[in-house]
Amino acid sequence: PSGPAHLCLQAYCGDGVVQAGFHEECEGTDVGGATCADWNKLYGDVVCTDCRVDTSGCNGFQWASMTTGLMSGYALTAWGQIYAWGSDSRQRLGNCSGTTHSATAAPVLSEPSTPFTDATFVAVSAGQYHAIGLTAAGEMWGWGWNDQMQINNIATSYYYTPIAITSGATFIQVAPGGEHTCAL
Repeated sequence: PSGPAHLCLQAYCGDGVVQAGFHEECEGTDVGGATCADWNKLYGDVVCTDCRVDTSGCNGFQWASMTTGLMSGYALTAWGQIYAWGSDSRQRLGNCSGTTHSATAAPVLSEPSTPFTDATFVAVSAGQYHAIGLTAAGEMWGWGWNDQMQINNIATSYYYTPIAITSGATFIQVAPGGEHTCAL
């Protein structure tokens, strides 16, 4: 047969070349400059496993602040995520856990098993049975017990995950108490 010769190229994991068109994220020791900080972790190693970036060797958080409520604690990471631990009575941990106690800090969730990504927080404050997160845009998000409408004026007993607190105002500081929340 006459005509140009056809060359078929095949990509495979382990050929030494990262080929994004074949869904490779990395190759060998080439992880494309990825570091643990890209995944909000302090230290560890990013490696390439089966041409996928593997961050299981990354550990640690950069904590920005911490606060406590009645038998519960909340910590804010340097990346604006809130973690909670302690008693979950009245759903004050905001993580849909349904447990009564968590000895380990767990992320505040937007729904079961889904990290909260609707806002990036700059502060977290705790009341007796509820917590409030404040964003850089001046928005407040609250979760936990709402029996006295300390989160919002909707007659809902509990908020298992953060709900936006809307009032038309922009806030710069929040201070939840026993059965109330004050904000500037």
